[in-house]
Amino acid sequence: MKVWKRVCMIATAVTLILAGFSSTATIYRINPILAAEEEEDSTTETESAVWDGSTDTSWYDSEETVFHISTAEELAGLAALVNNGKSMQGQTIFLDADIILNDISNYENWSSEAPANKWTPIASYNSYNNWSFQGTLDGQGYNIKGLFYTGLFGYTGENSSVKNLTLSYGYIENMNYYNRTYNDVMGIGGLTGYNAGSISNCSNQVTISYSYSYNNYDVYSYIGGICGLNGGKIFNCTNKVSVSVISNGNSYCYSGGISGKNDGGEISYCMNNAAIYTESKKIATAVELLGIVMALLL
Repeated sequence: MKVWKRVCMIATAVTLILAGFSSTATIYRINPILAAEEEEDSTTETESAVWDGSTDTSWYDSEETVFHISTAEELAGLAALVNNGKSMQGQTIFLDADIILNDISNYENWSSEAPANKWTPIASYNSYNNWSFQGTLDGQGYNIKGLFYTGLFGYTGENSSVKNLTLSYGYIENMNYYNRTYNDVMGIGGLTGYNAGSISNCSNQVTISYSYSYNNYDVYSYIGGICGLNGGKIFNCTNKVSVSVISNGNSYCYSGGISGKNDGGEISYCMNNAAIYTESKKIATAVELLGIVMALLL
């Protein structure tokens, strides 16, 4: 009985780290089966060529509700469509192959040697644009490789669903969500900067390393492996690569393996299996506890 109580206490502590802190959050227990298993990289043999930097929107027809894409150019076309006002609400996009956004042979050095292609988030949300993705992206178990610069989505809206997808062999160094009308909020995440919808059965294996300095005003930064700030639902997701944030200015930093902060959302059956590092003058995270919990689990 004592051992069981100890395990429950550890699971609760891990859950808090995954989500950050929020008095309005709903967080469920960690799935013991998921926590005991190691996900494998996508084993599919179907794979596209490396992205040539162009966009292809020829697959899209506003009269249709279901689409299948299989190239990096078509994925970039989805970003172009949403970033020009098409929210995709009521529409579903299926990935039919692994997608390669950059040559990944040198991905471990991308912090100092940038690859050819910078990604622009689907539903880019910043001082100039406030697009949201309201459709469904079903990865069907496929893998998006070579993501560089920002996360896949900026803002996944309340009607959105992103599922069955793995991100790997990449490097994120810039925000994918920025809202100056809400206390200067920045969101950085592998899947999305801000989530108001549903994310399920997804895995982030893309390194996140962000360094910045804001001295003239306070900034609230939320950085997580799956999403930066969560107000929706995240289910059965994993983060396997480190999240690192360094702030030299007036910024409150919230960081976590799954979500930087859980703001009234729900996170269930998720697991972080990577280091979280935050250096800030105004730190608002429990990264030190992670080491204690992991030590108890080993």
